[in-house]
Amino acid sequence: MVEFFEGSEGWEVTYRGKKPMDKEILDDFLRRRDHSIETAVKVWLKDPNTILVYEGQHLAERHLAEQVTLISAQNEAITILMDAQTHLPLRRTFQWRDPLYKDKNTDARRVRQLPSG
Repeated sequence: MVEFFEGSEGWEVTYRGKKPMDKEILDDFLRRRDHSIETAVKVWLKDPNTILVYEGQHLAERHLAEQVTLISAQNEAITILMDAQTHLPLRRTFQWRDPLYKDKNTDARRVRQLPSG
């Protein structure tokens, strides 16, 4: 099976042919894409209505990290933890409201492996 994403549409191709992707899988992919670090840097930071909040230094898995939160005009937020020495991103976190249960879900992804030591 091969999956294709173009804009806000997605298809899966199998030996039986091409069909639209399940809505839950497509929504999950679009949500993660729209809250990725690449989108935050290329889209969110260029928008003059985006708020950038520096939240100071925190620990990320026993390593010192700088925490920054971006808040969009649509009231969506991305929190990025960056290594205090290299300023490379360590972790990206965002929240969204579950349409079925109406509770908030959190997606926290480690961007790169932290150095051991």
